[in-house]
Amino acid sequence: MRRRFHLVILLTLALTIFPIGAAYATPTETQTLPPGPNADYARNVAPMGPGVQEVNEAVTASKVREANGGNDSIQGTNSIQTLWADGRVYNVTSAVNVRACPYPGPSCPVYAVAYAGADLENDASGGLQSGGYQWLKVVYAYGSSDPCSDANPSYGWVIVDPLQAGNIHVLDGPLNVREYPWCSSTAVSSLSTGATVPFFQDDSQWSGKWYEIPDPSPQLGDSAFIQGWDFADVY
Repeated sequence: MRRRFHLVILLTLALTIFPIGAAYATPTETQTLPPGPNADYARNVAPMGPGVQEVNEAVTASKVREANGGNDSIQGTNSIQTLWADGRVYNVTSAVNVRACPYPGPSCPVYAVAYAGADLENDASGGLQSGGYQWLKVVYAYGSSDPCSDANPSYGWVIVDPLQAGNIHVLDGPLNVREYPWCSSTAVSSLSTGATVPFFQDDSQWSGKWYEIPDPSPQLGDSAFIQGWDFADVY
C-alpha cells in the first residue's frame, strides 16, 4: 500500500512538471490566483495590507549575498532545473516577496511577504529564470486554518536566493507520527516538543500540510508523516 501511495505521488508530479522550455514562458502565462479571505498563511508570512510593504528583490538578494560571504545564493551552484524539481520545504532567511508570477515588477503583483523564519513548500512543477533571477513556485497558504484540512493551497513565486533547506523541529508536541498524510491515518508514534528529525529522502518532502520523515517506529519500515505546517519549524 505504501509503495502504491508513492507511485501515485510520482505519477501526479510527472504529469504536472513544466518542461525545460518553461524557462521561456512569459510572466502572465504563469500567474497564480490570490488567496481567499480566510487563508491559513505559513508562519511569518504576511498578506499584503496595512503595515506590510513589499521588498525589492535586489535588496533581498544583496542581504543574502552579504550574509553568505559574497555568494549570490544560499543554493550555491545548484541549477534551476535541480531546484525546481526538488519538492523541498524551504526556510526563508531574509524577507522576500511572494508574487503572482515570476517577474520583479508591477506586472506581477505581490500577494504576501515571507519574512525570515517562514517555511515555504516548493511545488516541483514550477521553476524558471526571469528578470535576472531564479524563481521557484511555492505554497505559502491554505484555504482553512483547520490543521486537518489542506484544501485550496495558494501558490506564488519567490526568488531562490533566501531559501535554505533544513531539518524539522517540533514546536508543539506531542506530535503524532502517522502512516499517511491525513488526520484519520493510524498514529504509529509521536514526537515531543523540541524534537529534531530529518526529512525523508524522497521526490517530495511534503504532501499538503504534512511533512514526510523517516519512520521512527519499526512498524512501517520506510517513511511516515507529521503535520509540520502548524506544529513544526524548518531550519
